Amino acid sequence: MIGCVSPYKKQTALINEQLRNKYRDKYRNSISVNTVDAFQGQEKDVIILSTVRASPNITDEQTSIGFLNDIRRINVAITRSK
Repeated sequence: MIGCVSPYKKQTALINEQLRNKYRDKYRNSISVNTVDAFQGQEKDVIILSTVRASPNITDEQTSIGFLNDIRRINVAITRSK
């Protein structure tokens, strides 16, 4: 089974929408898409880690690495694969 993990809810919603549009519900038995926090305690054979982030309203002075500030969340994200 494949897991797709992202720290951002909107990113997981978009990935689920794109998969649903392309494959209907056929992908649901083989690909699990969720946030890093929701994936805690789970493992999959393969993990795809999506870290895409964009915000058109942030200036250079306001940039932040967001969830990467918390090492525990990074650990969960990168240790979900078997």
